[in-house]
Amino acid sequence: MITGILCAIEGEIALLREDMEISQICQAAGREFYRGSLYGRETVLALSGIGKVSAAVAATLLIERFHADRVIFCGTAGGADLRLKVGDLVVADHTLQHDVDLIGEPLFYIPGHPGAALATDPVLSARLARAAAEYLEEDMKQDIPAPVRETFGLTAPQVVMGTIASGDQFISSSEKGDWLREHIDNLKCVEMEGAAVGQVCCEFGVPHAIIRVLSDGADESAQVDFDAFADQAARYFTSGAVRRLLMREARS
Repeated sequence: MITGILCAIEGEIALLREDMEISQICQAAGREFYRGSLYGRETVLALSGIGKVSAAVAATLLIERFHADRVIFCGTAGGADLRLKVGDLVVADHTLQHDVDLIGEPLFYIPGHPGAALATDPVLSARLARAAAEYLEEDMKQDIPAPVRETFGLTAPQVVMGTIASGDQFISSSEKGDWLREHIDNLKCVEMEGAAVGQVCCEFGVPHAIIRVLSDGADESAQVDFDAFADQAARYFTSGAVRRLLMREARS
């Protein structure tokens, strides 16, 4: 089985690439795709770039050219559920595109699909959520120094499952966040790629999962919080969850 892994920005992919035993680097559509073994599993790893179109291009290439049997997208996101905090991990059970609004159709509806929200693969998503919880319990404190954990209030991060909404917007407005919560059931976080990957995978019939670590509250403090948290902590959360998942599979 070939696992395709995508991240949107360099900081999110760096640790995974460092740990990968790379056998080949391929160029496609201006991107580098790394083939090799990651934590004992055959993997293709790539930097998608930011936004839905970039993510869709990268996901399509993973499936069509590099024959990924499943796709995992990981990275950072802005929190939407007001009960969640910076450092909490969200694994999607559904994704939707919050910037789609077709006149005469239900809000967020994608033509050709049964509804606005697209389901992730339940088995893969449950395994990824379990791996993320194991990372938080057993590895996080080894990876992230105590002063950094204290700075960002990382006392007891949790893993939740729910809806992840994507759009080509960096959400940094409380007003926008309120509107999204009002219109999207069980919304946990917002980002810019996951639902595009979800649509591609659903159309190709390829299992997929999305995991995000909350870097900010998707409000007026978002830009200030994101830069610092992404640099000092965020990359450890998602790479740690992927490491736990693949290592468990390699042993089984």
